[in-house]
Amino acid sequence: MLGALDLTEVNLLAHSLGCAVVWCYLDMFGPERLAKLILVDQSPFLTANPAWSKEERQAAEFALTPKQRHDPITLYEVKHLLDAVAKLAGPDGEAVTRAFVGGLFTPRVSEAEKAWAIDRMLMLPRPYAARLLYDNATQSWFDVVTRIPLPTLLIGGKASQIPWKSLVWMHERIPGSHLEIFEEVDGGKHFTFMENPQKFNRIVADFLG
Repeated sequence: MLGALDLTEVNLLAHSLGCAVVWCYLDMFGPERLAKLILVDQSPFLTANPAWSKEERQAAEFALTPKQRHDPITLYEVKHLLDAVAKLAGPDGEAVTRAFVGGLFTPRVSEAEKAWAIDRMLMLPRPYAARLLYDNATQSWFDVVTRIPLPTLLIGGKASQIPWKSLVWMHERIPGSHLEIFEEVDGGKHFTFMENPQKFNRIVADFLG
């Protein structure tokens, strides 16, 4: 799209799986058309690769708390990932989605707001969502993240299922990057932009100048 419209100096804001789309774009096409990146609540790794060396595994594990390492929600173990994908693609995929997405918000979010977000997600058939989940969770973006040459803002949440320390890991490896971690009381789960739009928008506006 950027090429077809001949767009340059583009600022990209991506959330969750959208961050993987941005990393894929950078890997395939490079940063020439881009100006700044805003990456919201996504880790460059979601599932441990059994082929990783001891050093690579240690580098990944520091970003996951002991509880999260054995929590299927984090998809850290391959067996948990395969089970989650099967359930999402199966006849109970809608119920699985509702249960999972409901946990991505703090209690401050109303049931109506949660329902709105879930309904948007359910517009995608669950078998396709399961494929996206599998593809995203089995792809490591370590190498791409460490090659980002653009001004980058990283936003995460202390209470998010995405380990906030994984954003610290990226912050330490992207030169000149900015990091903002929302506390849970500030809406610091997966949807910070819905839970605290005033703070979120202010941070983004300040970064874009």
